[in-house]
Parts: sequence; structure tokens; C-alpha cells
Amino acid sequence: MKALEDAIQTAKGNARVIGKLLREVCAASPRAAALVEQDLANPELSLEGCWKALKDYARKHQAGGFWGCAVFGADPENEVVKVVLDFYRIPPEWIGEGQTEPAEEAAPAPVLAPAGGAIDLMSLL
Repeated sequence: MKALEDAIQTAKGNARVIGKLLREVCAASPRAAALVEQDLANPELSLEGCWKALKDYARKHQAGGFWGCAVFGADPENEVVKVVLDFYRIPPEWIGEGQTEPAEEAAPAPVLAPAGGAIDLMSLL
């Protein structure tokens, strides 16, 4: 993802934020990462171009002079993420592909008290 990291480093303002969101999208999808690396070679598909597309979308969908949408991760149901995915022509179903469910954590082993019922706290260190 060298092209993306380079683009993030040179981007300014909200275009840099778009790059960081794309970083999350690419982490969630190897195919998206390959597509974004290829697309960033095209000046029309720059981070600044994506930010402009998002700004245009926001202006068209504002209500009462405001449009806002919190973004937490690369959720393909989020409006901002949808605009970014659409701009780079990344199918939403690519997000999360190849990821496995996190393994369940093993329950900690029970601490057994000695026969007398007392626990020496120093032995726990």
C-alpha cells in the first residue's frame, strides 16, 4: 500500500482523512487494497478528488444547512464510506472478506486455595 501511504503523507486537510479511511477499507479487503493502489496512479482518483466528491454529496444531501455523518471504521452501511467506496468503485461486499471471527478468549484458570484455605498473596507475584 505504498501509493496510499505516500498519498496520505502528501494530502492536506480532509483529503488526508479520506486516505486514513481508505487505509481501513484496504485493511478490510485485499482486493480493495489492490484496486486503490492502481487507482491512485490516476490523478482523477486522488484523495483530493474523493474529498471533493464527498463534499458535493454532502451539499446535495444537507438538511437545514447541515450534513454530518460520524465515521467509525470501514462500515459499508455508513454514508461517508458508501461515497468513498463508490468513488473508487469498490463493491461493499468486498469489505471484511477473508477476515475470520476473532477467536474466543480462553477463560482464566481458576486459582485454587491451598488445603488450609489461605492464599499467600506473595506467591501470586
